[in-house]
Amino acid sequence: MDVICLGELLIDFIAEKAGCLEEVQTFNKFPGGAAGNIAVGVKKLGLKSGVISKVGKDPFGDFLIKTLASYNVDISQIHQDEKRKTGLAFVSLDKEGVPNYQFYRDLSASMLLSPEEVKEDYIKQGRALYFSSISLVNEPFRSANYQAIQFANKHSLIVAFDPNIRISLWESEEEARREIKKVIGYIDVLKINKDELFFLESRGKAEDLCTRLFKDNPNLKLIALTLGKEGALLMNSQGESVWAKGLNVKVADTTGAGDAFTSALLSRLLKAKNLQEIELAQLGHYANTAASLIIQKPGVIFAMPTGMEIEAFLKQSV
Repeated sequence: MDVICLGELLIDFIAEKAGCLEEVQTFNKFPGGAAGNIAVGVKKLGLKSGVISKVGKDPFGDFLIKTLASYNVDISQIHQDEKRKTGLAFVSLDKEGVPNYQFYRDLSASMLLSPEEVKEDYIKQGRALYFSSISLVNEPFRSANYQAIQFANKHSLIVAFDPNIRISLWESEEEARREIKKVIGYIDVLKINKDELFFLESRGKAEDLCTRLFKDNPNLKLIALTLGKEGALLMNSQGESVWAKGLNVKVADTTGAGDAFTSALLSRLLKAKNLQEIELAQLGHYANTAASLIIQKPGVIFAMPTGMEIEAFLKQSV
């Protein structure tokens, strides 16, 4: 196993036409949730992946499991709850393809994943553990994350985290900020966007804010700051940094850009012998290319690029 993804699986109902949720009439069903997106993303890039999650024993839960299995993602640690339903998200896109979410996940099955359902024998098979802050919002899901992190640290996995902040899911901004900053102390790789960085560290020069995160979190080894069409800033704990320019493409749906970026990032990190020896410019360009490809198509899992697609695009852009 290369990448183990822990987190929520849910259904994304994405509006067929641009507009606000009050106005749109029809939606298309897509498998959603960052854990599933990343698992498929890295699988398409040649790695082995598995998911730790919980869904309802319902048609939506069955659909999610079957979809992941169809990509040869390991589904052995996806639990099904007989009493709770699978979570839903309705998504509208503005004219630039930027999503707006309305979640229906209160007391959904995923929120009840418990620490006892996270198995050390499974975690120790992996080389990297990925999770996001959405699985930190509620208990017992939050404790399940810390159990996985403990096992990952014990067995020397790379621990990668994407805040992926959805403020509407938290009790308050203060709670979100506190819990997210707390968990960063236990990770190796942080993928974060500009708004999330400003939320955690206040506004300022990006390089200075990243430097502060390294100072406050000695375990942190790499930060990838995504900046939309402007590209990304990558910085390591030695203070080396590089700006990777964005690529000019036609945008259909930006929903999966961050997950495609993270998938590509992880695939390259796991091919390196040491996180400190990564060539940051190449890493950033590769991850930017993956994000640029996915935003040209609707949905996330179905649109995740393959390694061949990324390499072909890189050759065209030379």
